[in-house]
Amino acid sequence: MKSTTRIHKCGKSDRRGAILPMFAIFIPIILVLGAFAINVAWMSLVDSEMQIASDTSARAAGTEFTRTQNLSSARNRARQAIQQNKVGGRVLTLSNSDIVFGESTIVTASSTEIAPFTPKSVTQGTLGTGPGQIWVNAIQVNASQNFGFGEMPMPIPLLSAPSGYTPGSTATSTQFDRDIVLVLDRSGSMNEYSTDTANWGPAGPGEAYYGSRWRELVTAVGVFNDFLNTTPLNEQLSLATFATTASQDSSMSYNTTSVENRLNYITQNFDGGYTAIGDGIVEGISLVTDPSRSRTFAKRTMIVMTDGIQNRGSDPIVRAADAYQNHGIVLHVITFSNDADQVEGAAIAAAGGGLHYHAASGSALVDIFEVLARTLPTMLTR
Repeated sequence: MKSTTRIHKCGKSDRRGAILPMFAIFIPIILVLGAFAINVAWMSLVDSEMQIASDTSARAAGTEFTRTQNLSSARNRARQAIQQNKVGGRVLTLSNSDIVFGESTIVTASSTEIAPFTPKSVTQGTLGTGPGQIWVNAIQVNASQNFGFGEMPMPIPLLSAPSGYTPGSTATSTQFDRDIVLVLDRSGSMNEYSTDTANWGPAGPGEAYYGSRWRELVTAVGVFNDFLNTTPLNEQLSLATFATTASQDSSMSYNTTSVENRLNYITQNFDGGYTAIGDGIVEGISLVTDPSRSRTFAKRTMIVMTDGIQNRGSDPIVRAADAYQNHGIVLHVITFSNDADQVEGAAIAAAGGGLHYHAASGSALVDIFEVLARTLPTMLTR
């Protein structure tokens, strides 16, 4: 029995001696593989952060350029914006050569829209649309790591290769020509004050009250039109309105005067009615897709404004989805006054692929139309 016990103990010792070398071999391998996995995951994170930073910078520069038409202002805004998003815990900077001005044009191929970017050499003095001037509608940001050393160090640099990483990304924002249709509410409640609870019955006929929601809307649209008239882009504008029924009030035109004249006519002959938002969207679709006036490569935008609740006509959510999915129209919704159904407005905008805004007062309505005018031309096209 003693001899057997000794043999058994020797067997344990032999196995222990065999396992220890295996640990010595495999533990470093496991550590290296773990380090490599951590570094790969980190590189993927840095790539994502780099793209977010360049996207933010390009969009900010494009919006600034739309607003000011100033090259230096756009460059400065690009530099400020890229520093708001750290990459690998570090702040990026941009040089003038990293911010490129040029032209992007929509090209349709195999049902997919692409917008190739062509760089242009332009100065503030040569910028423009006239003879001998250079027209640009896009800004490209080429971001790369520039932290004062050759490569960005890995989280675990000693246990895997490469020991460093040089991330980079490109983003382009473009101001496209737009075909726009305004779809505006002329129901009876629009002849109330924005701060009052509306009388939901039909109003008029007669001149719209001074200080009424309708007159505040006309003022806001005037601000919108004034901005369109200052941009170098070629926007076309059309108008549809709705109450109990909807109508096409002004066909698409490069001149905003026809829209303003029609709004003034409605002001002097305000008749009111119920609220057929869906039918208004239908008329807006017809205007912005008119084959005799619409442009193949222009972006289509619809802005629907209502102070009420759908109570006549077709379903506005269904109509908004049709506009977006079947006609390529991005539909934004503005609800005006505290009488408006904001939940419905948000649902219509979501179905139309656009944004929902709410204005509780006439001054807020002016601000929203100004925001739309300044930001709608710019989109990322990378």
